[in-house]
Amino acid sequence: MFNSSSSSRFLGNFSLCYRTVRLLCLFLVFAIFSAPTSAYRMGEPVDTTLAWDSQPAFLAQMPRFAIHSQTQIQVPSSAHFVTLSLEDGLWGLPAIKLTSSLERLVVELVYSAGAIQAIHSEPVYRNEQEDDSKPAFFTVEYRWIEEPHVTPEAGQTIMFLIVVTVSVWIAWAVLMSTEGSTLSAEQIHHSSFSAIPKYE
Repeated sequence: MFNSSSSSRFLGNFSLCYRTVRLLCLFLVFAIFSAPTSAYRMGEPVDTTLAWDSQPAFLAQMPRFAIHSQTQIQVPSSAHFVTLSLEDGLWGLPAIKLTSSLERLVVELVYSAGAIQAIHSEPVYRNEQEDDSKPAFFTVEYRWIEEPHVTPEAGQTIMFLIVVTVSVWIAWAVLMSTEGSTLSAEQIHHSSFSAIPKYE
């Protein structure tokens, strides 16, 4: 005999399993498409912008990925400060005051696996007193520091495997409890009346 309560319980558990599988599929798609798809090759120029009037630097003034270099920047007569930004403003450097004692700007770029991870800059001044004049040019020195590569894909894969294992275990436990708790109408009727004491 068909038991409507068992059927509704089964449908509810099936719906739970379906939602779990759908969530796992969404997580897998996110893990695949969130992985970085582009990386610099050694010697490739890194997009750089000079901030005194938001003009892009010349190709010869841009840093080359993973290659130590230095370049001279000509200072406009109206400029008092300068900042550099790389990768369309993703990395910005603090503003540097243009004084006569400014000798060079050292930019350290930390990278791994074809991507810039951090940037640090520090101006270097001469041992002479400053005056109100500005330098006609200054030198930018790019220093590259490589750090060990840690792949985020490995962590995402481990997390995905853990989620899959736990979800499969939960779905299996739910289905097993459904099968174990499914009773026929006769068993429910018999168990409901067998507990009632009989008086003669």
